[in-house]
Amino acid sequence: MFSDFSDVGRTFENLWEIYGRFQDEISRGTFLNYLRYDLSGNKEYLLEIYKKQEKVDEIFQGLKENGGHYLIGITKEGVKNINSLWPGIWAGVFDNNADLIGESYEGIPVVGLPKTKEELEKFRNSGKKICICSAGYQSQIEEQLLSLGLEENTINISKIIGEQYFGFSFLKHEDDEIFVDGGYTTERRFFVL
Repeated sequence: MFSDFSDVGRTFENLWEIYGRFQDEISRGTFLNYLRYDLSGNKEYLLEIYKKQEKVDEIFQGLKENGGHYLIGITKEGVKNINSLWPGIWAGVFDNNADLIGESYEGIPVVGLPKTKEELEKFRNSGKKICICSAGYQSQIEEQLLSLGLEENTINISKIIGEQYFGFSFLKHEDDEIFVDGGYTTERRFFVL
């Protein structure tokens, strides 16, 4: 990753410059928690970030109260991550892929969506929620759940977390600003413009 120690020094200078541009402690704390997570892989740092995003924390704390909810549009690794951050909430993972039905992700069974009129009615009345976790397929999943009459049982977590920048109370987009997200790669690099 680094050709010599001068590259390490430049990287730290870049990080320090980025850190110095944040105007408040919450922003600096979020940045540091992302760095801590990247360096350690400890998901507690992500939890600290999401706890500060009031909508996400409020939703998951509410779901935690009665448990037995479902995830949809999520990979095995995604289940591992979300279950490590918010354990004890999930009764199952809904999936349309018949080959995955019967598997288990982190002890959480992969099951098919309710299909019969009776199954759908029972689920609608259960008060259980289906959390959409896919950013790439959230519209299609939402349409599928709406077509089954499960709109009252659906929470589009992906859309809420998708507000990762402007959903935070400390980071508001201004009309005269240009916002650039460099995205995520397996090799993180920080650039200061």
